[in-house]
Amino acid sequence: MNMSKWFFYLVVSCLACSKSATTPEAATIDGPYRVTATLNDSTWYGSASASKTVTLGTENTCTKNRIDISFSTDLPFTNTAPKQTVTGCLGNCIPTQLLTFHNVPLAVGKYNISDLNLCAAQDGAVLYYWLLGGDSILKTYTSQGSSVGWIQITGYNASQQAIEGAFEVELSDKTVQTARFKNGIFKILLH
Repeated sequence: MNMSKWFFYLVVSCLACSKSATTPEAATIDGPYRVTATLNDSTWYGSASASKTVTLGTENTCTKNRIDISFSTDLPFTNTAPKQTVTGCLGNCIPTQLLTFHNVPLAVGKYNISDLNLCAAQDGAVLYYWLLGGDSILKTYTSQGSSVGWIQITGYNASQQAIEGAFEVELSDKTVQTARFKNGIFKILLH
């Protein structure tokens, strides 16, 4: 292959991989899945939402300019037969799984789960639930004081309230079973 073709492929590859590190575009927020990851080495995807952290009482460093981020899906959580229609919780659905990050600073940066746990309630800053009927909790995985992982806000557009980021986290339940989310990426609108 001649040199001009190699150069063309190199430029196209670089353009395909490039993205803004600080300003997500609003048009990309409404893609088919707002979160994708691997959960214990299996594909995991779903919808996402974010809201300002609710302050009960006086605002402090654990609540000021912080957000709560939730990811939900209707993927089956065990090796049982899959549901007839799995949408990833787009539109009207009954979630089977919920992953939440509490008190994440609303600023571009990478935040260790152990640091978020300092502002968390008894259960931890990151919670992963298996749900029955969309609201009954069957199993809970939590972040502990020494939990491994992070969440990163890679872009925030204040005028559009658009947030994008990445995450990796390992959580455990009371029997010390683990849920490992890797290569997580998300794009959401803050409500």
